[in-house]
Amino acid sequence: MSSIARALPVTLREIRFIVSSSRVTQLGLTEYLNTIIPPLYKVNPGLKVLLRECEGVEDYVIFRSAYGREDRFYLEHVDRTNLDQILSQVVADLK
Repeated sequence: MSSIARALPVTLREIRFIVSSSRVTQLGLTEYLNTIIPPLYKVNPGLKVLLRECEGVEDYVIFRSAYGREDRFYLEHVDRTNLDQILSQVVADLK
């Protein structure tokens, strides 16, 4: 996880997960966020990490940066084993 924390752009203000309720459990997203949030807050104490559960939505994550810029990435082929790897790649692509 420290690789994600170190790769975060300093302009990043918010990470917002929008996921269907059934996928939250399937991905183990709550447990995953509980492990990644402390290192993220050490690097960027003002960062907000939100998890929104919605029915009937495609799973995605939004990275909101300074000046209102938002980048949305869909999590359609993500499972519990590759979530960290995919998020690391997404964060690297933000720079």
